[in-house]
Amino acid sequence: VQATVALGSKLLLMGLRMAGPVIAAMMVGNAALGVLARTTPQLNVLMVAFPVQIAIGLMVLGATLPLIATQYSSWNADYIDVARELMRPLIASGGGR
Repeated sequence: VQATVALGSKLLLMGLRMAGPVIAAMMVGNAALGVLARTTPQLNVLMVAFPVQIAIGLMVLGATLPLIATQYSSWNADYIDVARELMRPLIASGGGR
């Protein structure tokens, strides 16, 4: 159970590391669009917001892809270690026969 929880926590951490910069940029973009909506009420912000948010997300994701690749390069070794720890009790008990 402990190895499974460790694997789940590593998966969650890797997901947060990948999505963190994009989420932060989207929040800043939303705040800027909120200020824009308050300063220019005659502008339809929804028409502007969709393409701007998509562009911000794709640009930040593209900029952080090299960093994400370095984070995921050690995932294979970590996964094999956790899988080995999960299987060790089964092998020791005779494979569940």
